[in-house]
Amino acid sequence: MTTEFNGISDTAFLEVLSSNVRRTIANLEKAGDDWEAIGALLSNTPAAGVALKGLNWKQTLWQACKAEFHTILCTDAPVYKDLRDQLQTIAKDGPNVAVAFLAGAVGAQLGMAPGVLTPIVVWLCVVSARIGRNVLCVALSSPPAPASAPPSSPTG
Repeated sequence: MTTEFNGISDTAFLEVLSSNVRRTIANLEKAGDDWEAIGALLSNTPAAGVALKGLNWKQTLWQACKAEFHTILCTDAPVYKDLRDQLQTIAKDGPNVAVAFLAGAVGAQLGMAPGVLTPIVVWLCVVSARIGRNVLCVALSSPPAPASAPPSSPTG
């Protein structure tokens, strides 16, 4: 994703989040949780009762966001053509603008407010910055791994 976002670092993307969320992510990483577990936890924590086009919030939000991110970064799907064409320009304005555009685009597809999706979008940007767009695309196109132990309980 470095190409798409003009080298915005994982740290810069994390700064978009509140200090509480950054601390939670840091604690989960220290506890050894992988990116999938952290993403799943972030998708389970938005305000209760918000609908996702009739889908079960906790079971589908993380999968839905990953699917949309895959469509944006890894395909030529027309639904995100304009966004893909603008990624370089958007990134020049920094991580806040890049996240806002991505969360807005994903939110429009999922029928959700971008602010609810922001932590998940930030986390996917962080992961992409850390492992690279190509590796992320492979990971996002693979079937989900079987459920394992739940993520560690964040403290701090």
